Amino acid sequence: IPELDLAYVQQEKQYFEGLKHRGLQVADPLQSRDEVLDAVRNGEFQVLHLAAHGNFNPDKADQSPLVLQDQQELWPSDLSGSQVRALRRERPIVFLNACHSGQIEFALTGLGGWAEQMVSTIGVGAFVGSLWEVNDLLAAEFAAFFYDRLIAGEALSAAFRAAREPIRQRQPSNPTWLAYTLYADPNGRTEWAVQ
Repeated sequence: IPELDLAYVQQEKQYFEGLKHRGLQVADPLQSRDEVLDAVRNGEFQVLHLAAHGNFNPDKADQSPLVLQDQQELWPSDLSGSQVRALRRERPIVFLNACHSGQIEFALTGLGGWAEQMVSTIGVGAFVGSLWEVNDLLAAEFAAFFYDRLIAGEALSAAFRAAREPIRQRQPSNPTWLAYTLYADPNGRTEWAVQ
């Protein structure tokens, strides 16, 4: 989770720090593009959560960056070849908590975008992204509700569905509660590494 001008990124950081106190293993936040790429190469995690700015390029979906610290951009195409061997092996949950991170569009050789890269090309265990611009506060809260339900042992689809409801109730007129999409085995679960 890089240092960004998103007001509630700090709330997401605090949530993950709190997971340490619940006995879960949580790595230090990834700040830069290089740190993210190093983590992906090493691949020793069950969840990769990135909170960042997201932009979608409908003309070139594979050129839809996540904007990290110091305006560094991470592209779907950065995660390919030998860079992603560990991701293919570990098959983590990848949650890109950024606007437009779940959008896909036709590209030169098929579909493109973050969801396509993570699910079809890499084969992660699950992918969560948003289909449009999301409210920063509600995005942080959605992530926390989702992870709390997963940690409680719920299946991915049940945790995902349950996380939407408090967001909808908090701001019924804001479509953020509908923005997220989940690509996964609906009955999939995760086992959490404890300290």
